[in-house]
Amino acid sequence: MQAVQEKVTFLGHVVSARGVEPDPQKISCIATWPEPKTLTEMRSFLGLASYYKNFVQNFSDVARPLYDLTKKGARFRWDERCQQAFEMLKADCVLHQCWQHQHQMPTMCWTCTQVPTGRVPSYTKTRRANFV
Repeated sequence: MQAVQEKVTFLGHVVSARGVEPDPQKISCIATWPEPKTLTEMRSFLGLASYYKNFVQNFSDVARPLYDLTKKGARFRWDERCQQAFEMLKADCVLHQCWQHQHQMPTMCWTCTQVPTGRVPSYTKTRRANFV
């Protein structure tokens, strides 16, 4: 295992000095997604696309016609509004200029200490190590 890495892929995101970006493999999956023909296929697409909703500006507004298809009692009728929303979501997910996280995340620094006894140190506010 490498102690210092330029970038790390974690839970569908790539974390690097540039910030948090979506995993390119997941984005290519969205880009090549075929037009949904059933409610189950629609829910699958929305599930994957909504995982990256913080990267797409006005995601809920764009996806509204698609979410309307998933409402209880609604008939699955694919119309022009749905097609436009579907294509727009796919395009927004693929375009690199849209990949700016909508919420600023604080800078975090993770430290891992290796202890020869196999125990993990737990630090209090006074920064005194207690081994657990």
